[in-house]
Amino acid sequence: MIDPRRELMLLLGWIPVSLLGVSLLSVLAIHLVLPLLSGATILVPLLRLCQYAVPALGMFLLPMYLFPEGRRARSLLHQPLFPEGWSRRQIIRCLLVCVVGYLLCNMLTDLMTDFAERIGVEAVDRVELTVREELQRHHGTLVYYWFAFALIPAVVEELFFRGMLQPLLIRSLPIPAYASIGIASGIFALMHLSWIGFLGRIILGFLLGYLAHELRSLRLPILFHLTNNTLALVLIAFDL
Repeated sequence: MIDPRRELMLLLGWIPVSLLGVSLLSVLAIHLVLPLLSGATILVPLLRLCQYAVPALGMFLLPMYLFPEGRRARSLLHQPLFPEGWSRRQIIRCLLVCVVGYLLCNMLTDLMTDFAERIGVEAVDRVELTVREELQRHHGTLVYYWFAFALIPAVVEELFFRGMLQPLLIRSLPIPAYASIGIASGIFALMHLSWIGFLGRIILGFLLGYLAHELRSLRLPILFHLTNNTLALVLIAFDL
């Protein structure tokens, strides 16, 4: 069985390698594949869905089958939403943590946006900008982008960050578990490549990590992540 520290280093090395691969695939798709199929208007939304979905699947889902920790991560999908024996009070407390965490994420993002505007810096969240541009370019294809920007990221990112990276950090580093969760949250936020939403995503990542660690399951983190992404997509789509 592979040593957790060695597996952690390999997984951390996977991140820049996969990012480079995703960048190359995106360039090829935009400049080579899409122009060739520009006349097939029916296929364009589906092709653009693949442009975002396939790299995410390769970056975050492929490690599930390349690393030993992936088997354990997949097993967390089969665990119940809440551990057996949890009281109603524990469940309510967990759900309240979700609500408070969601509000805190949005508050921090709004504060960062206001701060950027005050100092004269362009306050643009890279992820939000990409989603907004795609929705403006292809009207009537919201369901495609729900898969690309909400469902698929919620599932594969939870498997990768909370199912693999976080447990490996907890087992490998001689620090408290919640410090390792904080490190995983920081990496999660950094990989979104947006400083405006950085603090908010750290809080979101820590909240999701807390849920995965306490529940020993990925079902609620995925559900919460999906809800967050869906709400964000709806707000952008209807300019709310």
